[in-house]
Amino acid sequence: MDIDIHLEKTSEGRVRMRYGFSHFGEIEESQLEKIKAVLIDFESKLKNQPEYLEMEKLFGKLGRLKISIGESLTVILLRRIVPGKCKYCPL
Repeated sequence: MDIDIHLEKTSEGRVRMRYGFSHFGEIEESQLEKIKAVLIDFESKLKNQPEYLEMEKLFGKLGRLKISIGESLTVILLRRIVPGKCKYCPL
């Protein structure tokens, strides 16, 4: 949570807040803790939703596919041929 919040002081008692890719604009420093509490509550409730858990599984699968595609492309680039058998090739 804390690594996703970026603060930039703008003027006396005010900060520009960004959470992930969302900009909150300029807010008073006194309101900062309230906003953090709301965001922490939101994140904790979000992670218990079935859609979030499914998205987490899909994200892991995407990572594994990315590695597999990278390995296949490496073989294709180094050999300069596509590995495997083709029903149209005479070999």
